[in-house]
Amino acid sequence: MTNTKNTKRALLSSVMALFLSFAMLLGTTYAWFTDSVTSGSNIIQSGMLDVEMYWVEGEKSVPTADADWKDASAGAIFDYDKWEPGYAVVRHIKIANEGTLALKYKLAIVANGAVSDLADVIDVYYLDPATQISDRAQLTDANKLGTLTQVLANLANTANGELLANENDTITLALKMQETAGNEYQNKSIGTSFSVQLLATQLTYEKDSFDDQYDADAPFSVWNGTIPSEMPETLVVDPATRTITVNDAAAFAYVNALCASWETLYTNGQGTSYSDYAEVNGGKGTDYYYKWGWDLKLNCDIDLANKAWTPINFAGFDAVDGQGHTIKNVVVKNVTDYAGLFADVRGGIANITVENVSINAGSGVSVGAVAGNANGVISNVTVKGAIVNGNKYVGGIIGYGYASVINSTVSDSVITIADGGQKEAGGLAGYLCTSATGEVKGNTVKNTVISAPTVASALVSQPNGKYDISNNDVEGVTVTTSDDTADIFVSNNVGGTSTVAGNTEVNCTVNKTGTLTKVAFTSTVADTKTALYDGANYIDAQGANLGEFTYVLKSDNVSAGETVTIKNATLDGWNYGNAVAGTVVFDNCKFTSDSAYSIHFDAGNGYVVFNNCELEGWCSFGSAIKGVAMNNCTIKGNGIYSIVRCYQDFTMTNCVIDASNTITDDVYQDGIDVVEGYTATMVGCTNVNGSVEDLFEAEDIAGTDGKVIIK
Repeated sequence: MTNTKNTKRALLSSVMALFLSFAMLLGTTYAWFTDSVTSGSNIIQSGMLDVEMYWVEGEKSVPTADADWKDASAGAIFDYDKWEPGYAVVRHIKIANEGTLALKYKLAIVANGAVSDLADVIDVYYLDPATQISDRAQLTDANKLGTLTQVLANLANTANGELLANENDTITLALKMQETAGNEYQNKSIGTSFSVQLLATQLTYEKDSFDDQYDADAPFSVWNGTIPSEMPETLVVDPATRTITVNDAAAFAYVNALCASWETLYTNGQGTSYSDYAEVNGGKGTDYYYKWGWDLKLNCDIDLANKAWTPINFAGFDAVDGQGHTIKNVVVKNVTDYAGLFADVRGGIANITVENVSINAGSGVSVGAVAGNANGVISNVTVKGAIVNGNKYVGGIIGYGYASVINSTVSDSVITIADGGQKEAGGLAGYLCTSATGEVKGNTVKNTVISAPTVASALVSQPNGKYDISNNDVEGVTVTTSDDTADIFVSNNVGGTSTVAGNTEVNCTVNKTGTLTKVAFTSTVADTKTALYDGANYIDAQGANLGEFTYVLKSDNVSAGETVTIKNATLDGWNYGNAVAGTVVFDNCKFTSDSAYSIHFDAGNGYVVFNNCELEGWCSFGSAIKGVAMNNCTIKGNGIYSIVRCYQDFTMTNCVIDASNTITDDVYQDGIDVVEGYTATMVGCTNVNGSVEDLFEAEDIAGTDGKVIIK
C-alpha cells in the first residue's frame, strides 16, 4: 500500500515537472542536446575479376599444399613422348578465384589446329576429385567423355561452376591410350594441337542497397561509336607474349588505329624495317616490330550498339581468340571489299560468338559476318542472326580464305549475293582454298537462307584443294541460285579433290533456277526511310491528323517470290505496307504509334513475319495478305482498337501479349480479333493479364466466328 502511494506521488511530481518545463520554454528559442559519432576511414575500391588455373602431376589424390600446384599457363598439362597402348596420365586441375568479384567458369578441351589420328585412340576421362586413383582400372566407361577426337569435335565442357572470391574448385582429368591401338599409331604426335582452356566471366552475385541485379548486364562493354584519340589503357600490348588484349569496347575500336601506327609505336627506337631488327636484343628484335606472330585476344563481351563499324584489318598480324566472349549488334555499311567484323585476319579465328550482324557490301568481294578473309583455322565460332550481302565470296563466317572451319555454327541468318552480282555464297564460307589439306568438320548451319546468281550452298559454296568436308549438320536451310548450281552441302567441288561425305541435312530446300532472296539493310529510322518507304502526314476523313503515315514498303520493293528482311529498325507512327507480293521479315524491330495503326498491310498477296519484335498499337492485316507469323514478340495495346486483327490465318509462337490498354466497344473489344473463316494458332504464348483464351471473343474460342487453336 505504501509503495503504491509513493509511486503515485512520484508520477504526479513528474507530470508537474514536465508541465513546468513546457511552460518555461514558451516564448523562448529551442536548444537541442547534441552528440556526435564519426565513422572510420571509408574505402571505395573497384572489384577485380581474376581466375587462375593450376595443375599437379604424379599424384594419385588431390594435393593440399599450395606449393604442389603448377601454373597451367606456363606450359602443357599433358606432355609426354612415350605413349603406348594402356598408358594413362591423371591430372588434377585447380580453378581459383583470386579476384574480389564472384565469377562463373567453363573448363573445356579445345583444338589449336589440325589433330592427328592418334587422338582417335586417346580416351578422355572426367573424375570425381575425391576419387583416389590407385589403379588404371578405375578409368571406366562411366567416367569417360569419349576419345580426344570426339571431345574436340563436340566442344566438351569438362566442368562448369561458380566461385565466390577466394574460393577454389578442383577437377580431375585423365587421358589413356586404348589397349587396342595397333602399329599404325606408332611414332605419331598430337603435339600442341589441343589445350585445356579456362573461361570465366563476372557472375551476378554482389548486392548493392537495392538488390543483386545491378551487374546483370556486366559482361557487355558498350561502344559509344567513336574511336579514342589515344590508345586506351584497356588495350594492352605485351611484347613478351606477343599478345594484344582487348578489355573493353573502346579498346576494340582502337585496334585499327593500333595496327596502322604499329611501326611508330613499336620500333623501340631501333629502325623502321624488318632488317633493322634481325640482330637486336639477341636476335629477338622482331618481337618488338614484326607484326606476324602477334595474337589478338578478347577479355570482355562487347556491344557495338548498331553504330557504323569499320572492319578491323588484322592482316599483318596472326590470329584472333575470342576466349569465349560475344560481340553483338554489328553494323557495317558502305564498305566494299573485305567486309565483316574484321576485314582480314592473317591467321585463324577461335572461341567467339558474333550475333545480330548486318553487313552491307553489295559490290564487295570477300564478305563475311566475322571476317571478309581469314587464312588459318576457324574454330569454335558462333554466328547468330546475321544478314550478310556482297558481290562475290560471301559467307556466314568468312567470305574467302586459305582456311579450315571446324566446330562452328551459323544460325538464323541470311547470306546473299543479289541478282546481278557474281557468285559463291555459303552458309559457312563462300570460297576456301588450300595448298595442302584442309577440314570443314563438326559444323552446324541452321535456319538460314543462302542465295546467289550462281554457286551457293549451305556449307562451302566452292572448296578448292584437298578438303575433308564431313560430319556437318544442316537444318532448316534454303539454298537458291538463278541457275542450276544450288546444292545443299557444296556447290562447286573444284576438280573433285575435296571429300564430301558423312554430312546430314534435315528440312532443307534447294531451289535451282529460283528467285533470289532480297535483303533490305536498316538499323535506324533514317536508314529505313531511305531504303524502304516514303514519309508523309495522314489526315483521316474527319480531319484529324494521325501523325506520320509511312509506307514501310513501296509496291516495287517486294515482288512475288522475293523476301525482304528489315532488321533493327525503330518505326514510330502509322506504318503502312502496300502491294507486298513476296515475304517481308521484320527482325528485332520496334513499332510504336500514338494513333491508329502500329502497322498495317492491306494489299499484295504476300506474307509478313515478325521475329523478336516489340509492337505497340493496332496491328492490322487486310484480306489480301496470305499469312502472318509472330515469333518471340511482345505485343501490347495503345488504347486504340484491339492489338491484332487478321483477315487470314496467323500464328503466334512464344509471344507475350498485354491487352490491358485496349478499347472496349462492341467492335474491337478483344485483344486479338479473328475474322470469320480464319484460324489463329497460339503456341507457347502468354497473356500477362489472364489466360490466352481471354484474348479472344467467345465466338472465336467456340469456332463459330473465327477459330482459335491454343497449344
